Parts: sequence; C-alpha cells; structure tokens
Amino acid sequence: MQETETVQEEQPFKMVLGQPELLTDNIKTISHITTEIKIYADSNGLHIIAMDPANVSLIIYDLFSCSAQEYRIKEDFDFSVNTTYLYDILKNATKNDIVVLEIENHHLKVTLRGSYDRTYQTPLIEIDQPDQKIPDLNTTDKWKIDGKVLKEIIKTTSKMAETVKFSAVNDTLIFSAEGEINKIEIPAAAEKVISSGAICKYSLEYLRTFTDQTARVLKQTQTAKIEYGKDYPLILTYTATDKFNLKFILAPRVENE
Repeated sequence: MQETETVQEEQPFKMVLGQPELLTDNIKTISHITTEIKIYADSNGLHIIAMDPANVSLIIYDLFSCSAQEYRIKEDFDFSVNTTYLYDILKNATKNDIVVLEIENHHLKVTLRGSYDRTYQTPLIEIDQPDQKIPDLNTTDKWKIDGKVLKEIIKTTSKMAETVKFSAVNDTLIFSAEGEINKIEIPAAAEKVISSGAICKYSLEYLRTFTDQTARVLKQTQTAKIEYGKDYPLILTYTATDKFNLKFILAPRVENE
C-alpha cells in the first residue's frame, strides 16, 4: 500500500523577537488606550493605528521587521486581537526569552522560548469599525525633550489642573497649568526644531496616560518629539531607530470664546 505524502502548509506569517520588550512594553501602553486593535502586517513589519473610545486620541505603533531575528510573511494581511488578552500573555516573557508570533487556526499563537517553552493562543476577533487613517498634519512648532523630563512635567502639572498649555518664549518651551487657586509654569530644557510661538492646550488626563506608560519604552529611546500648533492636535513621538516607532496624536482643548 502506497503511503500518502503529507504536505505541510507554509505558515503565512512568523516573527521571532529576541527583545520581547519591543513588543510587550508597547502593547502595555496601547492597552491603556484601547482594548481592541487591528494589526497590519507587511514586509516592513507590524503596524497598529487605533483610536481611543472617546475619539480624542490616536495611537500609532510600528514594530519594524529589521528588529526581529526572523521575519516571514507571504503577503500583506491584517488581524485583530484584544490588547488586554495579548498583554496578559506577553507580560510572562522574561528579558532572556525569545518571542515567536504566528497565525494558526484563527488564533494568534505566541510562543515564549527560554529555559522552557510556553505556547499561548489568543483568538482573532472582528472589529466593527472602519480602518483608521493617519492624518496629514503640518505642525508649526516642533521640539525634542528628554522623555523622563516630560513624564515628570506632566505628572507635576496634572496634580493641580485638567489641562496644560504649551507655549514658547525665545528658545524655551514652556508648560503652564492653572488650578482653582494656584498656577504653575515650567520652562523645559527642550531642543527647538522650529517654533512659531503658537499656544495650545491639551488634556492632562490623556497626556498622563501616554507618559506614565512609557517608563519602560524610554529604556529603548530617551528622547520624545513634541509637535503642535495653535488649536491643532499634539503629536508625541518616541522612536527607537530600526526597532519601533510609537506615536500619540491628541486633539486640542479649544476654549469657547
């Protein structure tokens, strides 16, 4: 009796990461913004564009294929997962583990390889909303600032106000906030890229969420890039060259005249 040869179907996607934190830390940040994400996979890596439920902020994350030990993809595709469930898996990875991502039987399979292997699966989901697009924003004011300094400034101002004002005097970026009684003004040690002298306010609740969750992200990149304009969205970007790009876009708090 002739044996039938079994042909194993090639997996459409596989990513092997030797630095688990490149994915884990950023998924943790994203999970505080939204519980459901669509992940776009192409030859350049994985890409996430997600809006928070209140439609106030947009988060953009790119995990570049060159950051991986191995990256295979047959064709461009997308899949959706619950960020909380995914982070619950990824947080089990130690710094010495290798993370393997694959798609199998309508699940995202995550294998953590270390002193012993652990294989998890989280189901793919359907998201009933249109694909998010990255807006084309031409900001007038751009600064670079130490990420840890920015985190402390936002933490300090959020203790007494709901919004923070961005402005500039000469070559100095100024953060200011006003509570019911007291005011605070913080001149920041930031590098000016371009400044028009625009003034704009943003929600400290959202900024606190963004900056609080980047503590471990800052181990990969120390610098945050701030872009804004008068009554214009704020763009906050963290980039680790050839590893990942994490960007937040926040709607301005426009005062009624």
